[in-house]
Amino acid sequence: MSTITDRFGPRPDVSFELTPSKDEIAFFRENGFYSLDRITTDEEILWLRKVFEYIFSDEYAGKPGSPLDRSGSDDLKLDLPKASLSQAFFPEMFFPELLGTQFRRNAKRYSAAFLEEPESEITSWGHMIQKKPGARAASWHQDHAYWQPEFDYKALGVWLPMHDVSVEMGAMQFIPGTHKRGLVPHRQEDAPEHNVLTVVNPPDPATIVPCPLKMGGCTFHHAE
Repeated sequence: MSTITDRFGPRPDVSFELTPSKDEIAFFRENGFYSLDRITTDEEILWLRKVFEYIFSDEYAGKPGSPLDRSGSDDLKLDLPKASLSQAFFPEMFFPELLGTQFRRNAKRYSAAFLEEPESEITSWGHMIQKKPGARAASWHQDHAYWQPEFDYKALGVWLPMHDVSVEMGAMQFIPGTHKRGLVPHRQEDAPEHNVLTVVNPPDPATIVPCPLKMGGCTFHHAE
């Protein structure tokens, strides 16, 4: 396995332990999402940003676990820079130091409470996304639509931006209560090889709740 300690120094030895409140848990269970103002320290975010930038750098291209170009044909038609949308899956397999972050510890504690599962039973996998200026917005979808249909999932997603993010920059947006409806019909929005799914029936704009964040904040969202 690769190491990032020599390149970026040790992971910041900081303590920022959080425990979800009853109100936070109730909000997530009712709405299917939650926006948390801060889940870790600035020091850890700055360290994570260095790791993120290395994974998406030209230097790391072609190495095990390097990002995949998921731009899609629409972005290519717009004559945007190559790989306007890149994604790296399971980065913790190649950079295990990521598993020891304060962010992951807090996210695991919140996830266990939100899902009503013992913390010892919560597992996770990493997914990093780099979207360059001008790339198209993510289509409305449920994460569950991308998952294997033969498995019975009980899961959520945690999104941690590496900087402040406004609505205009692409902050997460949610529809309260959709997690209670189950998986709704989706369709391919692009060529099938790009695997870009979107809901068949777009949401009513009046129901959308945007969640802009400051650096260090995150959002939790149900799989449906």
